[in-house]
Amino acid sequence: DFERKPRISVLTFIGVSGLLDYFNTDGTFDRVEFTQCYQNFVRSPRGMVRQYLGRNSIWNLDGAAIHRHPKIIYYFGGGGV
Repeated sequence: DFERKPRISVLTFIGVSGLLDYFNTDGTFDRVEFTQCYQNFVRSPRGMVRQYLGRNSIWNLDGAAIHRHPKIIYYFGGGGV
């Protein structure tokens, strides 16, 4: 019989050369965890996030409600993304 295992969510940062970094959490990311992971990546040497329009400036998010939260949008804008 099928038995569902506990859910693990993964937030990945992928560049043209492959995987740059990832974060995982039990269950799903909440706004605080998502924002913390975003900030950790942007501030890391692997982040190299630059202001749009340019290299390392394109972000692709799915339609999850957390990605449309006003504070998340504010953080992206403040980071130049």
